[in-house]
Amino acid sequence: MPANGGEPFALTFGEWDETSPRWSPDGAQLAFISNRDGDTQLRLLRLPGGSSRVLEVMERHRLRPSGTVHLLVRDEQGLPTPARVVVTDATGRFYAPAHAWTHHAEFDRNERPFEARYFHTAGDDRIEVPAGTVSVEVTKGLARQPQHHTLQVRAGEVADVRP
Repeated sequence: MPANGGEPFALTFGEWDETSPRWSPDGAQLAFISNRDGDTQLRLLRLPGGSSRVLEVMERHRLRPSGTVHLLVRDEQGLPTPARVVVTDATGRFYAPAHAWTHHAEFDRNERPFEARYFHTAGDDRIEVPAGTVSVEVTKGLARQPQHHTLQVRAGEVADVRP
């Protein structure tokens, strides 16, 4: 939006979505969420008139101990196959691989405390989750029943799921 008021205008243009802009503390750039390259990323735009760049995550710091779910979805010949996946912890919070584009499904707050979300796997993914009980639901086409798995994930360890 212009400093003296008026209608807001886009600072970036393209065949993608860029949302949730926030000014940097020094007012020299905007941070925003983008799907420009396919995955969700945080980008920075230097103003005035600069190009945007990806803000790379160099390291992660977990607030609680975590482990990894290694998801291996196979077809009848034992080859990796695509599927729709929902991974939640004991409180109902959703988790996905770092690279995954997540989707939102319709939901009823009387059934779930959080919005229903899912991601698509190509058949082999690793998902970081808090240590503890984790639920994995895998849906592979309309001809098959969804498969539900509940497992215990220990801190620093990998738990395999082979639906």
